[in-house]
Amino acid sequence: MITWVTAVLIALLVAAVLLVALWAYQTANRLDRLHVRYDLSWQALDGALARRAVVARAVAVDAYGVGPDGKRLAALADAAERAPRGAREVAENELSSALARVDP
Repeated sequence: MITWVTAVLIALLVAAVLLVALWAYQTANRLDRLHVRYDLSWQALDGALARRAVVARAVAVDAYGVGPDGKRLAALADAAERAPRGAREVAENELSSALARVDP
């Protein structure tokens, strides 16, 4: 009788370990997919912001020529494009406010 109870307990323990292992595998797989999506999203955003910096330089030349305002706008575009990830938001916000002041 004790051997039968022991066998059932061992079977339940093995089933529990398998369920935990399956859950851990699925969680790791979901985290990996999320990481890939995050990287692809960041690459898309970085590309769009780089294109915006190029357009901002063209706007600087077209709207202001070689004057100080044009140089400032071009410098802000350069700073936004070269900013590290942590400082990118501030640099992009400064560029946005400078672009908002351009008279169409």
